[in-house]
Amino acid sequence: MRRQTNRMLGLVLCGWCVATACPLASAQNQLGPDQNPANSTPPPRPTPAFLGAPPGQGQSPQDQSSSNQTLTGSPGQIEPLVRGPVHEGFAEMLRLTPQPTPPVAGQPPQPINEVAAEVRPDDPNAEWLPGYWGWDGDSKRFIWVSGTWRVPSPGTRWVPGYWTTTAAGAQRVPGFWVSADTEQISYLPAPPAYEDEGVDPASPPSPDVFWSPGYWAIANGKFNWEAGYWARMVPGWMWIAAHYAWTPNGYVFIDGRWDFPLDQRGMLFTPVAFQTPLYQQAGFTYSPGYVLDLALLTDNLFVNPAFQDYYFGDYYGNQYQQAGIYPWYAVGTGAYLYDPIFGYQSWYDRRRNPLWRDVLRQRYDRFVRDPSARPPRTWRDEQRMAHAGPHGGGQYRPWAVPVDQALRDNRLGRRFVRVNDTQRRDARQNTDLRRRLAVDRSRAEGHSPAVRPEPRPNAGPPQRTLRLPPVRTLATRPAPEERVQPESRPAPNRGAGPRIEPRTEPRSEPRPNIQERNLSPRGNEGRMPAVEPRINRPPRRPERVMTPPRSAPARRPAPPEKRP
Repeated sequence: MRRQTNRMLGLVLCGWCVATACPLASAQNQLGPDQNPANSTPPPRPTPAFLGAPPGQGQSPQDQSSSNQTLTGSPGQIEPLVRGPVHEGFAEMLRLTPQPTPPVAGQPPQPINEVAAEVRPDDPNAEWLPGYWGWDGDSKRFIWVSGTWRVPSPGTRWVPGYWTTTAAGAQRVPGFWVSADTEQISYLPAPPAYEDEGVDPASPPSPDVFWSPGYWAIANGKFNWEAGYWARMVPGWMWIAAHYAWTPNGYVFIDGRWDFPLDQRGMLFTPVAFQTPLYQQAGFTYSPGYVLDLALLTDNLFVNPAFQDYYFGDYYGNQYQQAGIYPWYAVGTGAYLYDPIFGYQSWYDRRRNPLWRDVLRQRYDRFVRDPSARPPRTWRDEQRMAHAGPHGGGQYRPWAVPVDQALRDNRLGRRFVRVNDTQRRDARQNTDLRRRLAVDRSRAEGHSPAVRPEPRPNAGPPQRTLRLPPVRTLATRPAPEERVQPESRPAPNRGAGPRIEPRTEPRSEPRPNIQERNLSPRGNEGRMPAVEPRINRPPRRPERVMTPPRSAPARRPAPPEKRP
Protein backbone atom coordinates (compact mmCIF):
# COMPACT_ATOMS: atom_id res chain seq x y z
CA MET A 1 0.00 0.00 0.00
CA ARG A 2 1.49 3.24 -1.13
CA ARG A 3 2.48 5.39 1.82
CA GLN A 4 1.41 9.04 1.68
CA THR A 5 3.83 10.23 4.32
CA ASN A 6 5.47 13.51 3.40
CA ARG A 7 8.31 13.79 5.90
CA MET A 8 10.66 16.39 4.47
CA LEU A 9 10.51 20.08 3.74
CA GLY A 10 10.25 20.67 0.03
CA LEU A 11 12.42 23.70 -0.58
CA VAL A 12 14.70 23.35 -3.57
CA LEU A 13 18.26 24.02 -2.55
CA CYS A 14 19.54 25.82 -5.59
CA GLY A 15 23.10 25.01 -6.31
CA TRP A 16 26.28 26.06 -7.85
CA CYS A 17 26.40 27.24 -11.44
CA VAL A 18 27.40 24.77 -14.11
CA ALA A 19 29.37 27.55 -15.76
CA THR A 20 31.87 27.29 -12.95
CA ALA A 21 31.61 23.51 -12.54
CA CYS A 22 34.32 21.18 -13.74
CA PRO A 23 34.10 20.56 -17.50
CA LEU A 24 35.03 17.01 -16.65
CA ALA A 25 32.17 16.49 -14.18
CA SER A 26 32.91 13.05 -12.87
CA ALA A 27 31.14 9.79 -13.12
CA GLN A 28 30.62 7.80 -10.75
CA ASN A 29 25.58 -6.41 6.57
CA GLN A 30 24.68 -6.62 7.67
CA LEU A 31 25.57 -6.64 11.25
CA GLY A 32 24.17 -8.18 14.30
CA PRO A 33 22.61 -11.38 15.49
CA ASP A 34 19.65 -12.78 13.69
CA GLN A 35 16.42 -11.20 14.76
CA ASN A 36 12.98 -11.85 13.40
CA PRO A 37 11.27 -8.48 12.87
CA ALA A 38 8.01 -10.24 12.11
CA ASN A 39 7.85 -11.53 15.68
CA SER A 40 8.21 -8.13 17.30
CA THR A 41 5.95 -5.11 17.41
CA PRO A 42 7.78 -2.00 16.23
CA PRO A 43 7.75 0.93 18.62
CA PRO A 44 5.76 4.02 17.69
CA ARG A 45 7.51 6.06 15.06
CA PRO A 46 8.96 9.26 16.53
CA THR A 47 8.15 12.63 15.06
CA PRO A 48 11.23 13.99 13.32
CA ALA A 49 12.49 17.50 13.84
CA PHE A 50 12.46 19.07 10.39
CA LEU A 51 14.89 21.73 9.31
CA GLY A 52 13.37 25.09 10.18
CA ALA A 53 10.80 23.66 12.63
CA PRO A 54 10.53 25.15 16.12
CA PRO A 55 13.10 23.70 18.49
CA GLY A 56 12.14 20.28 19.78
CA GLN A 57 9.02 20.06 17.62
CA GLY A 58 8.20 18.13 14.50
CA GLN A 59 5.60 18.81 11.86
CA SER A 60 2.59 16.88 10.80
CA PRO A 61 2.18 15.99 7.13
CA GLN A 62 -0.42 18.78 6.86
CA ASP A 63 1.97 21.30 8.37
CA GLN A 64 4.70 20.15 6.04
CA SER A 65 2.51 20.63 3.00
CA SER A 66 1.70 24.17 4.05
CA SER A 67 5.35 25.07 4.76
CA ASN A 68 6.95 23.57 1.69
CA GLN A 69 7.84 26.99 0.31
CA THR A 70 10.33 28.39 2.82
CA LEU A 71 13.34 27.38 4.82
CA THR A 72 15.10 29.98 6.92
CA GLY A 73 17.94 27.99 8.51
CA SER A 74 17.82 30.69 11.19
CA PRO A 75 20.04 30.64 14.27
CA GLY A 76 18.80 28.20 16.88
CA GLN A 77 17.69 25.68 14.28
CA ILE A 78 19.38 22.93 12.26
CA GLU A 79 21.52 24.31 9.45
CA PRO A 80 22.23 22.09 6.43
CA LEU A 81 25.85 22.52 5.34
CA VAL A 82 26.90 22.90 1.71
CA ARG A 83 30.48 21.96 2.60
CA GLY A 84 31.90 19.44 5.01
CA PRO A 85 33.06 15.84 5.48
CA VAL A 86 31.81 12.92 3.42
CA HIS A 87 30.52 9.99 5.47
CA GLU A 88 33.49 7.65 5.94
CA GLY A 89 31.34 4.62 5.12
CA PHE A 90 30.43 6.16 1.77
CA ALA A 91 34.01 6.98 0.76
CA GLU A 92 36.77 5.47 2.92
CA MET A 93 39.98 7.47 2.66
CA LEU A 94 43.11 5.38 3.26
CA ARG A 95 46.81 5.95 3.87
CA LEU A 96 49.53 3.63 2.63
CA THR A 97 51.50 4.31 5.84
CA PRO A 98 48.84 4.35 8.58
CA GLN A 99 49.09 6.99 11.26
CA PRO A 100 46.95 7.99 14.25
CA THR A 101 44.50 10.78 13.56
CA PRO A 102 45.26 14.05 15.37
CA PRO A 103 43.22 14.90 18.48
CA VAL A 104 40.84 17.86 18.56
CA ALA A 105 39.77 20.14 21.38
CA GLY A 106 36.77 19.15 23.47
CA GLN A 107 34.58 16.06 23.40
CA PRO A 108 31.77 15.19 20.96
CA PRO A 109 28.19 15.04 22.25
CA GLN A 110 26.36 11.76 22.54
CA PRO A 111 25.09 10.38 19.19
CA ILE A 112 21.78 11.97 18.33
CA ASN A 113 18.53 10.14 17.79
CA GLU A 114 18.73 9.75 14.01
CA VAL A 115 16.26 7.85 11.86
CA ALA A 116 16.89 6.79 8.27
CA ALA A 117 15.91 9.14 5.47
CA GLU A 118 12.47 8.44 4.06
CA VAL A 119 13.88 7.95 0.56
CA ARG A 120 16.37 5.30 -0.46
CA PRO A 121 17.95 3.98 -3.67
CA ASP A 122 15.86 1.52 -5.64
CA ASP A 123 18.38 -1.20 -4.90
CA PRO A 124 17.65 -4.16 -2.61
CA ASN A 125 21.27 -4.19 -1.41
CA ALA A 126 21.22 -0.63 -0.03
CA GLU A 127 21.61 -0.47 3.74
CA TRP A 128 21.54 2.34 6.25
CA LEU A 129 24.81 3.46 7.84
CA PRO A 130 24.07 5.75 10.80
CA GLY A 131 25.66 9.17 11.13
CA TYR A 132 28.25 10.34 13.63
CA TRP A 133 29.83 13.53 14.96
CA GLY A 134 32.56 15.03 12.79
CA TRP A 135 34.99 17.86 13.44
CA ASP A 136 34.79 21.14 11.54
CA GLY A 137 38.25 22.68 11.65
CA ASP A 138 37.05 26.09 10.39
CA SER A 139 34.46 26.73 13.08
CA LYS A 140 36.22 24.58 15.71
CA ARG A 141 33.04 22.69 16.51
CA PHE A 142 31.46 19.29 16.12
CA ILE A 143 28.94 18.86 13.31
CA TRP A 144 26.66 15.94 12.57
CA VAL A 145 27.68 13.84 9.56
CA SER A 146 24.32 12.53 8.40
CA GLY A 147 23.79 8.83 7.86
CA THR A 148 23.86 7.41 4.36
CA TRP A 149 22.06 4.81 2.29
CA ARG A 150 25.01 2.78 1.04
CA VAL A 151 25.10 0.04 -1.59
CA PRO A 152 28.03 -2.00 -0.29
CA SER A 153 30.38 -3.79 -2.61
CA PRO A 154 29.54 -7.51 -2.81
CA GLY A 155 30.62 -9.60 0.15
CA THR A 156 31.60 -6.77 2.51
CA ARG A 157 30.45 -5.42 5.86
CA TRP A 158 30.95 -2.10 7.63
CA VAL A 159 32.81 -1.82 10.94
CA PRO A 160 31.96 1.63 12.34
CA GLY A 161 34.43 4.07 13.86
CA TYR A 162 34.18 5.91 17.15
CA TRP A 163 35.57 8.80 19.19
CA THR A 164 38.01 8.12 22.00
CA THR A 165 39.40 10.33 24.73
CA THR A 166 43.08 11.19 25.03
CA ALA A 167 45.10 13.57 27.19
CA ALA A 168 45.15 16.04 24.25
CA GLY A 169 41.42 15.85 23.50
CA ALA A 170 39.04 13.73 21.44
CA GLN A 171 40.45 11.47 18.74
CA ARG A 172 38.53 9.92 15.88
CA VAL A 173 39.20 6.24 15.15
CA PRO A 174 37.89 5.72 11.59
CA GLY A 175 35.68 2.85 10.50
CA PHE A 176 36.50 0.46 7.67
CA TRP A 177 35.05 -2.17 5.35
CA VAL A 178 36.01 -5.83 5.74
CA SER A 179 34.97 -9.06 4.10
CA ALA A 180 31.57 -10.35 5.14
CA ASP A 181 33.30 -13.64 5.99
CA THR A 182 35.38 -11.93 8.67
CA GLU A 183 34.41 -13.38 12.06
CA GLN A 184 36.98 -11.53 14.13
CA ILE A 185 39.36 -8.62 13.77
CA SER A 186 43.01 -9.20 14.64
CA TYR A 187 45.23 -6.37 15.88
CA LEU A 188 48.74 -6.46 14.46
CA PRO A 189 51.98 -4.60 15.17
CA ALA A 190 52.76 -1.53 13.11
CA PRO A 191 53.78 -2.43 9.55
CA PRO A 192 56.90 -0.85 8.02
CA ALA A 193 56.45 2.41 6.19
CA TYR A 194 55.21 2.23 2.63
CA GLU A 195 58.05 1.83 0.12
CA ASP A 196 57.77 4.52 -2.52
CA GLU A 197 57.83 2.58 -5.78
CA GLY A 198 58.72 5.53 -7.99
CA VAL A 199 55.49 5.34 -10.00
CA ASP A 200 53.31 8.23 -11.13
CA PRO A 201 49.71 6.91 -11.05
CA ALA A 202 48.70 9.65 -13.50
CA SER A 203 51.03 8.28 -16.22
CA PRO A 204 49.92 4.72 -17.03
CA PRO A 205 51.70 2.77 -19.77
CA SER A 206 48.39 2.26 -21.61
CA PRO A 207 44.93 3.85 -21.41
CA ASP A 208 43.14 0.82 -19.94
CA VAL A 209 45.28 0.22 -16.85
CA PHE A 210 45.58 1.73 -13.38
CA TRP A 211 48.15 1.57 -10.60
CA SER A 212 47.61 -0.89 -7.74
CA PRO A 213 50.18 0.00 -5.05
CA GLY A 214 52.25 -2.47 -3.09
CA TYR A 215 51.77 -3.28 0.57
CA TRP A 216 53.33 -5.20 3.46
CA ALA A 217 51.78 -8.65 3.74
CA ILE A 218 52.17 -10.47 7.03
CA ALA A 219 52.78 -14.21 7.33
CA ASN A 220 54.06 -16.16 10.34
CA GLY A 221 54.54 -12.92 12.21
CA LYS A 222 56.81 -11.40 9.54
CA PHE A 223 56.11 -8.60 7.09
CA ASN A 224 56.93 -9.27 3.42
CA TRP A 225 56.73 -6.65 0.70
CA GLU A 226 54.23 -7.29 -2.11
CA ALA A 227 55.17 -5.07 -5.03
CA GLY A 228 52.58 -2.97 -6.79
CA TYR A 229 51.72 -3.35 -10.46
CA TRP A 230 49.79 -1.87 -13.33
CA ALA A 231 46.41 -3.63 -13.46
CA ARG A 232 43.72 -3.80 -16.09
CA MET A 233 40.75 -1.55 -15.40
CA VAL A 234 37.30 -3.12 -15.11
CA PRO A 235 34.61 -0.68 -16.27
CA GLY A 236 32.11 0.11 -13.57
CA TRP A 237 34.34 -1.09 -10.70
CA MET A 238 36.79 0.81 -8.50
CA TRP A 239 39.69 -1.06 -6.88
CA ILE A 240 40.38 -0.30 -3.20
CA ALA A 241 43.97 -1.39 -2.57
CA ALA A 242 45.08 -3.48 0.41
CA HIS A 243 46.17 -1.34 3.36
CA TYR A 244 46.31 -1.12 7.14
CA ALA A 245 43.96 0.79 9.42
CA TRP A 246 45.29 2.35 12.60
CA THR A 247 43.52 1.72 15.93
CA PRO A 248 44.61 2.48 19.52
CA ASN A 249 45.17 -1.27 19.99
CA GLY A 250 47.26 -1.94 16.91
CA TYR A 251 46.78 -2.14 13.17
CA VAL A 252 44.11 -3.98 11.18
CA PHE A 253 44.91 -5.39 7.75
CA ILE A 254 42.25 -4.49 5.18
CA ASP A 255 42.46 -6.69 2.11
CA GLY A 256 41.93 -5.21 -1.35
CA ARG A 257 38.42 -5.23 -2.78
CA TRP A 258 36.33 -3.93 -5.66
CA ASP A 259 33.82 -1.19 -4.96
CA PHE A 260 31.38 0.82 -7.04
CA PRO A 261 32.10 4.27 -8.52
CA LEU A 262 30.93 7.11 -6.32
CA ASP A 263 27.73 7.81 -8.23
CA GLN A 264 26.61 4.18 -7.84
CA ARG A 265 27.12 3.83 -4.08
CA GLY A 266 23.71 5.01 -2.92
CA MET A 267 22.59 8.32 -1.42
CA LEU A 268 24.81 10.85 0.34
CA PHE A 269 23.21 13.52 2.53
CA THR A 270 24.44 16.91 3.66
CA PRO A 271 25.89 17.25 7.17
CA VAL A 272 24.14 19.62 9.55
CA ALA A 273 25.19 22.04 12.27
CA PHE A 274 23.20 22.55 15.47
CA GLN A 275 23.24 26.17 16.60
CA THR A 276 21.72 25.07 19.91
CA PRO A 277 21.70 21.55 21.41
CA LEU A 278 18.22 20.61 20.21
CA TYR A 279 19.32 16.99 20.17
CA GLN A 280 19.37 16.99 23.97
CA GLN A 281 15.64 17.63 24.22
CA ALA A 282 13.35 14.74 25.07
CA GLY A 283 11.68 13.22 22.03
CA PHE A 284 14.01 14.88 19.54
CA THR A 285 14.54 12.92 16.31
CA TYR A 286 16.56 13.90 13.25
CA SER A 287 16.15 12.57 9.72
CA PRO A 288 18.45 13.69 6.85
CA GLY A 289 16.65 16.15 4.64
CA TYR A 290 18.94 16.97 1.69
CA VAL A 291 20.67 14.64 -0.72
CA LEU A 292 23.80 15.56 -2.66
CA ASP A 293 24.13 15.20 -6.41
CA LEU A 294 26.77 12.48 -6.73
CA ALA A 295 27.47 13.40 -10.35
CA LEU A 296 28.89 16.71 -9.09
CA LEU A 297 30.74 15.34 -6.10
CA THR A 298 34.22 15.30 -7.63
CA ASP A 299 33.80 18.83 -8.97
CA ASN A 300 34.67 20.07 -5.47
CA LEU A 301 36.15 17.08 -3.66
CA PHE A 302 39.13 17.34 -1.31
CA VAL A 303 41.12 14.99 0.91
CA ASN A 304 42.64 15.38 4.35
CA PRO A 305 45.14 12.51 4.76
CA ALA A 306 45.80 13.32 8.42
CA PHE A 307 42.15 12.87 9.42
CA GLN A 308 41.50 10.28 6.67
CA ASP A 309 38.49 12.22 5.43
CA TYR A 310 37.07 13.39 2.13
CA TYR A 311 35.51 16.85 2.10
CA PHE A 312 33.09 18.37 -0.39
CA GLY A 313 32.49 22.04 -1.11
CA ASP A 314 34.66 25.16 -0.96
CA TYR A 315 38.06 24.24 0.46
CA TYR A 316 40.00 26.48 -1.91
CA GLY A 317 42.67 28.73 -0.47
CA ASN A 318 46.08 28.87 1.15
CA GLN A 319 44.78 28.12 4.63
CA TYR A 320 43.59 24.69 3.51
CA GLN A 321 46.80 23.90 1.68
CA GLN A 322 48.73 24.71 4.84
CA ALA A 323 46.37 22.50 6.86
CA GLY A 324 47.11 19.54 4.56
CA ILE A 325 43.81 19.56 2.63
CA TYR A 326 44.36 18.87 -1.06
CA PRO A 327 42.12 18.47 -4.11
CA TRP A 328 41.45 14.82 -4.78
CA TYR A 329 43.45 14.76 -8.03
CA ALA A 330 46.69 15.96 -6.30
CA VAL A 331 47.96 12.42 -5.78
CA GLY A 332 51.66 12.47 -4.98
CA THR A 333 51.54 15.58 -2.81
CA GLY A 334 53.03 15.10 0.64
CA ALA A 335 51.67 11.97 2.30
CA TYR A 336 48.88 11.72 -0.28
CA LEU A 337 50.42 9.01 -2.46
CA TYR A 338 47.42 6.95 -3.52
CA ASP A 339 43.69 7.36 -3.92
CA PRO A 340 41.26 4.80 -5.37
CA ILE A 341 38.98 7.58 -6.59
CA PHE A 342 41.90 9.03 -8.53
CA GLY A 343 42.69 5.60 -9.98
CA TYR A 344 39.20 5.22 -11.39
CA GLN A 345 38.56 8.82 -12.40
CA SER A 346 41.91 9.21 -14.13
CA TRP A 347 41.02 6.23 -16.33
CA TYR A 348 37.50 7.54 -16.94
CA ASP A 349 38.41 11.17 -17.67
CA ARG A 350 41.55 10.37 -19.67
CA ARG A 351 39.43 8.75 -22.36
CA ARG A 352 37.69 12.06 -22.99
CA ASN A 353 40.61 14.43 -22.53
CA PRO A 354 44.23 13.36 -22.05
CA LEU A 355 44.88 16.74 -20.39
CA TRP A 356 42.05 16.36 -17.86
CA ARG A 357 44.35 16.84 -14.87
CA ASP A 358 45.78 20.09 -16.24
CA VAL A 359 42.23 21.38 -16.75
CA LEU A 360 41.41 20.65 -13.11
CA ARG A 361 44.59 22.33 -11.91
CA GLN A 362 43.84 25.45 -13.93
CA ARG A 363 40.34 25.53 -12.51
CA TYR A 364 41.66 25.12 -8.97
CA ASP A 365 44.15 27.98 -9.46
CA ARG A 366 41.38 30.21 -10.81
CA PHE A 367 39.22 29.54 -7.75
CA VAL A 368 42.13 30.27 -5.42
CA ARG A 369 42.68 33.63 -7.14
CA ASP A 370 38.99 34.52 -7.48
CA PRO A 371 36.85 33.69 -4.40
CA SER A 372 33.71 34.96 -6.17
CA ALA A 373 33.94 32.08 -8.65
CA ARG A 374 33.87 29.40 -5.95
CA PRO A 375 30.81 27.44 -4.85
CA PRO A 376 28.83 28.92 -1.93
CA ARG A 377 30.14 28.33 1.58
CA THR A 378 26.96 28.68 3.60
CA TRP A 379 23.30 27.83 3.34
CA ARG A 380 22.36 31.53 3.13
CA ASP A 381 24.89 32.11 0.34
CA GLU A 382 23.29 29.24 -1.53
CA GLN A 383 19.84 30.77 -1.13
CA ARG A 384 21.10 34.22 -2.13
CA MET A 385 22.62 32.81 -5.32
CA ALA A 386 19.33 31.11 -6.08
CA HIS A 387 17.51 34.43 -6.10
CA ALA A 388 20.27 36.43 -7.79
CA GLY A 389 20.09 34.63 -11.13
CA PRO A 390 22.62 32.52 -12.99
CA HIS A 391 26.08 32.55 -11.48
CA GLY A 392 28.58 33.56 -14.15
CA GLY A 393 25.94 33.65 -16.87
CA GLY A 394 25.35 29.90 -16.99
CA GLN A 395 22.57 27.53 -16.07
CA TYR A 396 22.17 26.31 -12.51
CA ARG A 397 23.06 22.79 -11.56
CA PRO A 398 21.55 21.74 -8.23
CA TRP A 399 24.17 20.93 -5.61
CA ALA A 400 21.62 19.31 -3.30
CA VAL A 401 17.86 18.82 -3.25
CA PRO A 402 15.30 17.85 -0.61
CA VAL A 403 14.84 14.11 -0.34
CA ASP A 404 11.13 14.37 -1.12
CA GLN A 405 11.88 16.13 -4.39
CA ALA A 406 14.53 13.55 -5.24
CA LEU A 407 11.74 10.99 -4.96
CA ARG A 408 9.59 12.70 -7.56
CA ASP A 409 11.96 13.60 -10.37
CA ASN A 410 15.17 12.59 -12.05
CA ARG A 411 17.24 15.63 -11.13
CA LEU A 412 19.97 13.49 -9.58
CA GLY A 413 20.04 10.95 -12.40
CA ARG A 414 18.89 8.10 -10.15
CA ARG A 415 15.69 6.32 -9.27
CA PHE A 416 14.61 6.46 -5.65
CA VAL A 417 11.82 4.81 -3.72
CA ARG A 418 10.03 5.52 -0.47
CA VAL A 419 11.12 3.52 2.54
CA ASN A 420 8.58 0.92 3.64
CA ASP A 421 7.85 -0.25 7.19
CA THR A 422 10.11 -3.29 6.99
CA GLN A 423 13.05 -1.25 5.75
CA ARG A 424 12.42 1.41 8.37
CA ARG A 425 12.46 -1.20 11.11
CA ASP A 426 15.60 -2.79 9.67
CA ALA A 427 17.34 0.59 9.49
CA ARG A 428 16.45 1.30 13.12
CA GLN A 429 17.84 -2.09 14.20
CA ASN A 430 20.86 -1.53 11.99
CA THR A 431 21.60 1.77 13.75
CA ASP A 432 21.36 0.15 17.18
CA LEU A 433 23.56 -2.79 16.18
CA ARG A 434 26.28 -0.65 14.65
CA ARG A 435 26.38 1.76 17.55
CA ARG A 436 26.68 -1.19 19.89
CA LEU A 437 29.51 -2.58 17.78
CA ALA A 438 31.30 0.79 17.90
CA VAL A 439 31.19 0.69 21.72
CA ASP A 440 32.36 -2.94 21.77
CA ARG A 441 35.17 -2.03 19.40
CA SER A 442 36.30 0.89 21.58
CA ARG A 443 36.41 -1.40 24.61
CA ALA A 444 38.37 -4.07 22.77
CA GLU A 445 40.85 -1.47 21.58
CA GLY A 446 41.54 -0.39 25.13
CA HIS A 447 40.55 3.27 25.09
CA SER A 448 37.82 5.11 26.90
CA PRO A 449 35.18 5.92 24.31
CA ALA A 450 34.01 9.49 24.04
CA VAL A 451 30.53 7.96 23.77
CA ARG A 452 30.19 6.83 27.37
CA PRO A 453 29.03 3.19 27.58
CA GLU A 454 27.64 1.44 30.58
CA PRO A 455 30.40 0.69 33.12
CA ARG A 456 31.98 -2.73 32.80
CA PRO A 457 33.41 -4.11 36.07
CA ASN A 458 36.78 -5.83 36.16
CA ALA A 459 37.76 -4.68 32.68
CA GLY A 460 40.95 -6.40 31.62
CA PRO A 461 43.74 -5.28 29.28
CA PRO A 462 43.06 -4.56 25.60
CA GLN A 463 42.09 -7.59 23.54
CA ARG A 464 44.18 -8.69 20.57
CA THR A 465 41.06 -9.70 18.65
CA LEU A 466 37.49 -8.48 18.33
CA ARG A 467 34.77 -10.96 17.48
CA LEU A 468 32.20 -9.56 15.08
CA PRO A 469 28.51 -10.39 15.32
CA PRO A 470 27.00 -12.62 12.62
CA VAL A 471 26.02 -11.08 9.32
CA ARG A 472 22.39 -10.80 8.41
CA THR A 473 20.60 -9.23 5.46
CA LEU A 474 18.88 -6.00 6.37
CA ALA A 475 17.62 -4.57 3.10
CA THR A 476 14.24 -5.62 1.72
CA ARG A 477 13.06 -4.65 -1.71
CA PRO A 478 10.01 -2.33 -1.63
CA ALA A 479 6.75 -3.54 -3.06
CA PRO A 480 5.91 -2.13 -6.52
CA GLU A 481 2.98 -0.11 -5.18
CA GLU A 482 5.32 1.67 -2.74
CA ARG A 483 7.46 3.12 -5.49
CA VAL A 484 6.98 6.65 -6.75
CA GLN A 485 7.76 6.86 -10.44
CA PRO A 486 10.06 9.81 -11.21
CA GLU A 487 9.42 12.18 -14.06
CA SER A 488 11.17 11.12 -17.23
CA ARG A 489 13.79 13.74 -18.06
CA PRO A 490 16.77 13.33 -20.34
CA ALA A 491 20.05 13.75 -18.52
CA PRO A 492 23.65 12.83 -19.26
CA ASN A 493 24.92 9.43 -18.27
CA ARG A 494 27.83 10.25 -15.97
CA GLY A 495 30.28 7.43 -15.93
CA ALA A 496 28.15 4.35 -15.42
CA GLY A 497 29.87 1.49 -17.16
CA PRO A 498 29.06 -2.11 -17.89
CA ARG A 499 29.64 -4.85 -15.38
CA ILE A 500 31.46 -8.00 -16.42
CA GLU A 501 30.84 -11.62 -15.56
CA PRO A 502 33.25 -13.19 -13.09
CA ARG A 503 36.29 -14.96 -14.44
CA THR A 504 35.70 -18.71 -14.66
CA GLU A 505 39.08 -19.80 -16.02
CA PRO A 506 42.19 -20.17 -13.83
CA ARG A 507 44.24 -17.01 -13.56
CA SER A 508 47.09 -18.56 -15.51
CA GLU A 509 44.91 -18.86 -18.61
CA PRO A 510 44.75 -16.10 -21.23
CA ARG A 511 42.07 -13.50 -20.75
CA PRO A 512 38.74 -15.10 -21.62
CA ASN A 513 36.03 -13.47 -23.64
CA ILE A 514 33.74 -11.66 -21.26
CA GLN A 515 30.06 -11.04 -21.51
CA GLU A 516 29.03 -7.51 -20.72
CA ARG A 517 25.73 -6.51 -19.25
CA ASN A 518 24.74 -2.86 -19.47
CA LEU A 519 23.64 -1.52 -16.11
CA SER A 520 23.83 2.15 -17.06
CA PRO A 521 21.52 4.36 -15.06
CA ARG A 522 19.31 5.18 -18.01
CA GLY A 523 17.43 2.93 -20.38
CA ASN A 524 16.65 3.68 -24.00
CA GLU A 525 13.54 5.60 -23.00
CA GLY A 526 15.43 7.89 -20.61
CA ARG A 527 13.81 6.27 -17.57
CA MET A 528 15.70 4.70 -14.72
CA PRO A 529 15.31 0.90 -14.81
CA ALA A 530 14.75 -1.00 -11.61
CA VAL A 531 18.11 -2.05 -10.21
CA GLU A 532 18.27 -5.79 -9.73
CA PRO A 533 20.61 -7.49 -7.24
CA ARG A 534 24.17 -7.24 -8.47
CA ILE A 535 25.44 -10.73 -9.15
CA ASN A 536 28.17 -9.91 -11.64
CA ARG A 537 31.55 -8.99 -10.29
CA PRO A 538 35.11 -8.78 -11.60
CA PRO A 539 37.95 -11.20 -10.79
CA ARG A 540 38.94 -11.43 -7.15
CA ARG A 541 42.15 -9.49 -7.85
CA PRO A 542 42.94 -7.01 -10.61
CA GLU A 543 44.59 -8.60 -13.62
CA ARG A 544 48.31 -7.88 -13.59
CA VAL A 545 49.47 -6.21 -16.78
CA MET A 546 52.98 -5.06 -15.90
CA THR A 547 55.20 -4.81 -12.83
CA PRO A 548 57.60 -1.89 -13.16
CA PRO A 549 61.23 -2.45 -12.14
CA ARG A 550 62.32 -1.10 -8.79
CA SER A 551 63.84 2.34 -9.12
CA ALA A 552 64.58 5.38 -7.04
CA PRO A 553 61.48 7.03 -5.58
CA ALA A 554 59.86 9.44 -7.96
CA ARG A 555 60.26 13.13 -7.33
CA ARG A 556 56.94 14.02 -5.82
CA PRO A 557 55.24 17.28 -6.78
CA ALA A 558 55.28 19.96 -4.14
CA PRO A 559 52.02 21.12 -2.56
CA PRO A 560 50.18 23.81 -4.55
CA GLU A 561 51.92 27.17 -4.54
CA LYS A 562 50.98 29.33 -1.57
CA ARG A 563 49.94 32.75 -2.75
CA PRO A 564 49.67 35.82 -0.51
